[in-house]
Amino acid sequence: MFRDLARFSSGPRQRPLPYAAAGLRETPLAREIFLTDDDGPTAATEAMLDILGEESVPATFFLTGEHAAGLGRRDRQKRLVQRILREGHLIGNHGFRHFPESRSVYAEVYGDLSDVRQQAAFAANLEKNLAFFQDLLADSALRMPLTRLPGDGSLLPHCVREVSRIGLRHVAWDVEFAPNDTFAHVADCDWQGIAGAACSSPQLPAHGDVILIHGAHWKSRPELLRAILRKLKEKGYCFSLL
Repeated sequence: MFRDLARFSSGPRQRPLPYAAAGLRETPLAREIFLTDDDGPTAATEAMLDILGEESVPATFFLTGEHAAGLGRRDRQKRLVQRILREGHLIGNHGFRHFPESRSVYAEVYGDLSDVRQQAAFAANLEKNLAFFQDLLADSALRMPLTRLPGDGSLLPHCVREVSRIGLRHVAWDVEFAPNDTFAHVADCDWQGIAGAACSSPQLPAHGDVILIHGAHWKSRPELLRAILRKLKEKGYCFSLL
């Protein structure tokens, strides 16, 4: 199913111009970063889209079909994904199931990906996710060439190579934000003076960094996400699409 997508992952990475609507002039000081959201669509996606629209920030949403089913109503799922696309964001493939997650379970499920059975099992999770959203949107031409493996998959070189081998482009991340005390690895609490917001690094992102958030974490604290986006723009960052 994925072979016709090889053209999306060939050649050097081409980054787009900064997002013009972000309210920043393109200057030598502007730093470009890329916002990504995992595990949607969820009940928090609509509120997150409201914030992104208000702040004129584009994002790439890595969707998980199993979580979409958890929304209950198919028409609601469809409207959310349509809104993501209509408002100028991108969607990517995060697997139909958010499984496996840990390194040890990846090894149990897919081994070293050296034989065709392991490779087929690996591809099946991504293929099923693409088929789910094609059916949801009634669009057989829908493609999701951008891929992020769930859990620790991004940290496993042989799994990332397998994503490329089947013609997709894997997208990892450099910096993660979450509310305080959400994750042990997102440990810098009250980041840059924003009470309640944590980051995986006390420093500001570097030019070109990919930022990871999970929309569900901000459902009850939307003001924190808004404060992070505003802080980054105030510091001279512009947001672009992958």
